[in-house]
Amino acid sequence: MASPYIRPGSKSFMRLPGMTLRQSTLAILIGLLVTAVCLSELAWIATPDVAARRGGLMGNVGVIRVALAFLAGALASAGSLFAFQVGVRSRSREMSLGVFPGRREASIEQFREAEKMTALGELVAGVAHEVNNPLASIMGYTQLILSGDLPAGVRRRLETVFAEAERAGKIVRNLLTFARKQPPEKKYLGLNGIIEKTLELKVYHFRSHQIEVEKDLAPDLPMTMLDYSQMQQVLLNLFNNAEQAMEEIGRGGTIRLSTCKVGDYIEARISDDGPGIAPEIQSPVFEPFFTTKKEGKGTGLGLPLCYGIIREHGGDLRLESCKGGGCTFIIELPIHHQSTKLPPQASEMVPSSARVLVIDPDPTMQSFLVELLTSKGYRPDTASDVPQALKKIEARDYSLILTDTSLPRGSGKDIYQAVLAKDSRQAERIVFMNPAGMSDETERFAGETGNPIISKPCRIEEIEQAITRVTHKSIGEV
Repeated sequence: MASPYIRPGSKSFMRLPGMTLRQSTLAILIGLLVTAVCLSELAWIATPDVAARRGGLMGNVGVIRVALAFLAGALASAGSLFAFQVGVRSRSREMSLGVFPGRREASIEQFREAEKMTALGELVAGVAHEVNNPLASIMGYTQLILSGDLPAGVRRRLETVFAEAERAGKIVRNLLTFARKQPPEKKYLGLNGIIEKTLELKVYHFRSHQIEVEKDLAPDLPMTMLDYSQMQQVLLNLFNNAEQAMEEIGRGGTIRLSTCKVGDYIEARISDDGPGIAPEIQSPVFEPFFTTKKEGKGTGLGLPLCYGIIREHGGDLRLESCKGGGCTFIIELPIHHQSTKLPPQASEMVPSSARVLVIDPDPTMQSFLVELLTSKGYRPDTASDVPQALKKIEARDYSLILTDTSLPRGSGKDIYQAVLAKDSRQAERIVFMNPAGMSDETERFAGETGNPIISKPCRIEEIEQAITRVTHKSIGEV
C-alpha cells in the first residue's frame, strides 16, 4: 500500500543523517532503562505501607517526580522509535525504486541491511506499545485519584502529571503517524476554531518578530471530521515555516489566512511575505529530509508530516509560490456531514452488577481497569492471555468484554471469533483496546467488526463512552 507520506511520483530518497544503528539501539536501551527504573520506584511508592509513611496519596510530590522522570524515559524511547522507523522507510523506499548503485555485491549488502532495518522496525513498534501501556496506567490512576476530595495544591500537581502523560502519549502517537499509517481520531469540528486556537499559541512570537496576521475566515464555513491535535500540528508547522521564511529577509511581514468552501471541500490558505521558493525546487518540498533552510535550522520532516496528516484526512496539501516573492500553502479538506444519530449518554450504562471480563497482559493496566469498573459497580474478572480468557468465556457469559488487541499466545481477533461462535450478540459487546504498534492486519480486523477501539493511553471518559456504546441496548444482568 502506498504511503500517504510520500508524494506520488517522488524520486528523492529518505536518508537518516547523524545516527548509526548502534547509536539508535543504545538510545532505545537507555530510554527503556530509565522507564523501568522509574516504574519500579513508582510501584514502590504506591505500596500501602510506603504511602502511609509518606503521608498518603502515593507520596504526593514523590510520585509526581517519579512520574515525570518516567516521561523523560518514555520520550527517549519514543525518539529512538522515530529514528528506527524512518530508517525502515528509507530503505524500503530505495528498494522500491530499484536504485542499487555499484556492483551486484553492493546490491546484496543493501538488501541485507534493508531486512535488518525492517526487523528493527518491528522491534521498536513493540517499544511504542511498552511505552504507551504505562502511560495509560499513569493517566488512569491519576484520574481515579483526582475524582476524590483533594487539597488544592495536590490536585494541581496531579493535574500536571495527567496533562504531561497525555502529552507524551500524543507525541508517541504523532511519531507513529509519520512512521506508519495511523488513523486520525476525528471529531466533528470547525477548521476556523482550530486556526484561532493555534494562532493564540503564536501571538508572542509573531509580535516579537513584527509579524502581522490578516484573517479572512469564512463565517459560514462548514464543519467536518477532523483530528484536532493533528490539524493544529499542521497549522503550527506552516505558521513556523512562514515566520522563519520572513526572518531570512531580515524584516517583519504579514501572514495572510483565509478559509472558504469550494464545492465539496473546505479550502484554507496560509500566505507569507518571505523570499518564496524557486520553481525548480517546489516539487520536492514535501519529501522527507528535503529542506530549504540553513543547516541546523530544519530537519526536513515538517512538511512531509503535514502532507501525510492531510492525506489521512482525505484532503490535499499543495504549494503556490508567487512571482514577486512569498509563497502560499493550500489545504483542501473534504466536507463530511455529522450523523444525526447521537451516541448514548454515559448514564445509560449497563446494570451496575453486570459481569465484565478484562483481558490485558499488562498487570498495572489490568489492575487499573478492575479498580475503575469496580468503582462503577461492575463485577470484573481478569485474564492475561488468550487461553486463560477463552477458558473463562467458555465457563460463563459476560455482559461486556474489554480486550487488548495484542495478547500473549494469540490476539484480540481470537477472542472475538471465540465469542462470536458462542453468541453473536455477546460479540457485539466487546471493546478493543489498541496498543501502539498494532499490526495493519489486526487494526483492519478490529475496524471491520464495528466494535469500539480505544487507543492507549486514553481518558476514563473514552472508556466509559466505549462501554456505553456497546451496552446501551437493554441487556439483562448475567
